[in-house]
Amino acid sequence: MVNYENNYKLVQNFVSTFFNNEFYADGIQNARNAIATHAQSQADWSKISSIIQNRQLEPGQPLSLVNNDETK
Repeated sequence: MVNYENNYKLVQNFVSTFFNNEFYADGIQNARNAIATHAQSQADWSKISSIIQNRQLEPGQPLSLVNNDETK
């Protein structure tokens, strides 16, 4: 069974960490560096890639990641 809420929180945290207050290009570079050098970031990215490829977010959740900043 897919846990959409946990999937959403994982992706939201990743997006928030690397893109919240950064230019897109800087966020990409910082995310790549973290994935290359930190085991937890590598594990998270592996899960996030699977979530995206297997469409394991509820309808509307991907759009809410970019439209709603719930971290403020």
